[in-house]
Amino acid sequence: MLCEGLKKKNTKEFLTTLSADELFENFIDMANEKISSPQRLNFDVHRMVVQEALTILSNLKFHEKWNIVNYKFYSDTLASKFVTLGFPNAGNLVREMVSEGLIKIDFNYGGEEIIDFSYEKLSDYSVAKYVFEEYIKNKEIDNLQNISILAPLFKDDLNMQNNYGILVMLAARIAKENTKEFWELLPNFKNNILVYTISIESLSYRKPNQISDSFVYFVENIITHSPQLLKYFWHEQFKICLISGATFNSKWLYQFLTKKNNSDFDFIWTANISKMYQTYIRDFIVWFRTDRILEYKTAELALYQLLLLLSSPNRYYRDNTTKTISIILKNEPRLLSLCPTFMLEIKDPYIMERLLAAILGGIVNMDWSLNKTAIQELGKLVYTIIFDNNKEAYPHVLVRDYAKQIIDYVIFKSDNEPEYTRFFENNKHNSPYSSEWIYKETSKEWLKNQENTHITDSGFSSIVSSMKPNWGDFARYIFESNIEKWNQYFSSKELIYMGIRRLLEIGYDPKKFSEFDKLDGKYFDRYGNIEERMGKKYQWIVFHEMMARISDNFIPYEIQYEYDDEYNEYLKNPRYSYLDLLTEYIWDDDELDSAKAEVPSHKIAFPKKEIMSSEDHIINQKERYTPYTGPWDDYLRDIDPTVLVEHLPEKIQNNFFKGLPEIVDSTWIKQNLSVKELTDPLEFSFRNKKYVNLAFYFDEKRINKKSNTSLLGKDDNFTLMGRALIAPNSIRTDVVNNKKQSKGNNVFPPSTTTIYLREYYWSIAYQSWKTSRYEDDEKFAPEIEYAAHHYGWEKANQYTMMNSNEPNANFSMFLPSDFFTNYFNLEMNLNYEWVNKDLEIIAFDGRIYGYEDGLYFRKDHLDKYLLENNAFILWECYFDKVGLNMFHDSHYLVYIEDNKYVVYIQDQRSDFYNQ
Repeated sequence: MLCEGLKKKNTKEFLTTLSADELFENFIDMANEKISSPQRLNFDVHRMVVQEALTILSNLKFHEKWNIVNYKFYSDTLASKFVTLGFPNAGNLVREMVSEGLIKIDFNYGGEEIIDFSYEKLSDYSVAKYVFEEYIKNKEIDNLQNISILAPLFKDDLNMQNNYGILVMLAARIAKENTKEFWELLPNFKNNILVYTISIESLSYRKPNQISDSFVYFVENIITHSPQLLKYFWHEQFKICLISGATFNSKWLYQFLTKKNNSDFDFIWTANISKMYQTYIRDFIVWFRTDRILEYKTAELALYQLLLLLSSPNRYYRDNTTKTISIILKNEPRLLSLCPTFMLEIKDPYIMERLLAAILGGIVNMDWSLNKTAIQELGKLVYTIIFDNNKEAYPHVLVRDYAKQIIDYVIFKSDNEPEYTRFFENNKHNSPYSSEWIYKETSKEWLKNQENTHITDSGFSSIVSSMKPNWGDFARYIFESNIEKWNQYFSSKELIYMGIRRLLEIGYDPKKFSEFDKLDGKYFDRYGNIEERMGKKYQWIVFHEMMARISDNFIPYEIQYEYDDEYNEYLKNPRYSYLDLLTEYIWDDDELDSAKAEVPSHKIAFPKKEIMSSEDHIINQKERYTPYTGPWDDYLRDIDPTVLVEHLPEKIQNNFFKGLPEIVDSTWIKQNLSVKELTDPLEFSFRNKKYVNLAFYFDEKRINKKSNTSLLGKDDNFTLMGRALIAPNSIRTDVVNNKKQSKGNNVFPPSTTTIYLREYYWSIAYQSWKTSRYEDDEKFAPEIEYAAHHYGWEKANQYTMMNSNEPNANFSMFLPSDFFTNYFNLEMNLNYEWVNKDLEIIAFDGRIYGYEDGLYFRKDHLDKYLLENNAFILWECYFDKVGLNMFHDSHYLVYIEDNKYVVYIQDQRSDFYNQ
């Protein structure tokens, strides 16, 4: 109907301001115009014959029991009416209206031929229009129940429910013509949920300006106390949120909610939009995530609506929304100017965290040359708001992290503009930061009192259970594992109790949220909670805040002890050293006697005389301080906002990896790979340029059907992988000989899983990782460099697949190492290729073009680097064949002598698994 209406008006854009009246009347008018043509019934189009025929059907439907109209009765009524008007073709008119999709002929259960509107909404609209025109229009009415013919509609909730669609359309028409709202004309139904629901659902059938002041007051002051009504209202609000003139569009929503405190915000909004079954929210997010180009006003309104979805503890909604906002900002950089206002007005740290994440994802995926000024201005404002606007930096470890990455990226890209980078001279975006330690000492007795106060509020008991020291999942796997580095200052129990007190202070209300936490905050497994509790949201907020404040105020340290010779000698004895580790499990004899019980199975008793106390042999001690670096060290980052795609392209061809044979037999498994098969992966031609493979991982698996035959007990599998090393020619002989003597080693390049893809290699996160990593090769020869680096992001805690039923897939990519990118001034472009200043493709992961997984590097540039740095290249590789319950694997080296590849087998094994 909409498309036909727009076509009639020759409209070139989508008009979101069409009301139900305009939509249906356009459809009916066009049908009337077609049927009136000389080729059909040949009547004057201005006689509105079709409109009159539909009014007669609406009349009959309204007055007939069950709204069922007999076909013959309708035809006779139509004929009788039209004969008096000099129009004898009533039967033909019915057939023409059927052909235009206005009405349909059918049979009821009793075999009676009946007639009805083709569409339920068209029926509701037409009947409501008839009722309004006939009984309400131009009349002074205070109570619809006083109109006798209409009274049955409002007899009770059941009657209203049976006529629900008609009443929704009637409410929209009343709002258009009258000064009162639908519920105001039913004073006997004051506070009736169904009447309010009808009024709410009529919103999407009105024009944007057909919202009365009383409706606005009703929304902002009445339904905010009713979760049941809020559910209906938000559903309708999503339908009109992108209409620029709509009273309840996304800008209204933003202004309305940002005035609320966190508790009211989450009760009114978050708890009502976080349920997984609300597919309209999922569809809204995914529609904008498909990287479509939007008109500016639409993009702006979408940004306001999506921003508020970041409050949700539904991880699927929140994670997808983060990526969607990044895409909108990338495609419409002018919207960056709104972000500082958001940062100043948003009170919820949960939203602030992901807003900054989305900004980071947006700017690193923009064309810098086209958007440089906007990004630079945003960088300065982020710096001021997050780090230089108050006495303390924003107290949230992930907010700081995203803000810092934004600033560092802008500084990195503005490296040749000292007049700009001078703005950040006071360095407040780098740690150490300052903040106040605000947490109050909290006793176990206080916690007991709170549990008694909220004994009927299951949401609070879920929090306490989750954060119980040494027992609760959140306590053990999140809180305690991350704050243990400060155990010289606080016990984990002290900090957890402080955290529980704090989450009540910042807005968690057990009475408001316990029902949501019980029914909707579901647990799937420790690492896979898609729909988390509201209490869990507040636990995360407090945890991230506490991580920021504790790292600001207390420097972690370890006490290093120096022992006397006697104890050092004691530690050399492996038996005694092992016993020393078990001292915490040993019970005193007196303790056992007093308990008159056996030692529990997890306690191990040893003769006390064999154990030497370390405390008695300390001759010196000193404190070793290790300042906290950032959340990348603690696996606190839970989304990579810089990656806006979920999959690299599907593999379209193999260039050199043959994979599994059609039939796996013992001959194939036992057979060694030839020199050609081992060295083919190392070179590759692409777009008339030669590339060298600096890291590769090829793997093919064929799942066998299970059988009682042991030979089918293992799936068929073939793996081929390797990495390249670069080292000076001065140590070439030593390196090659050392590798030959080893029995094979790790052949995968250095890998990170907590660094964002687009912060290689400019960020402090990478530099921090690089200074702390340890490789055996570097111990043997520090000059050795790994030619490739592996980026990986574990998505166990990231729900960003657009299909909510699709499991999370890990995203990974091989990258050229930093010494290559520095030497050739390479940067990753928007297509994940590494290009130089002339925009030549120097390196890329083959999967971005559907090839095998490997890092392909321009051979002429590699040769240039080796020549100018007097270096050589060597590959460490591995293959593995599995099938028929057998395996065959081998580690091997490949290096170049006299311009030829030399393969050296380091070790080789072949056997049956059951042996």
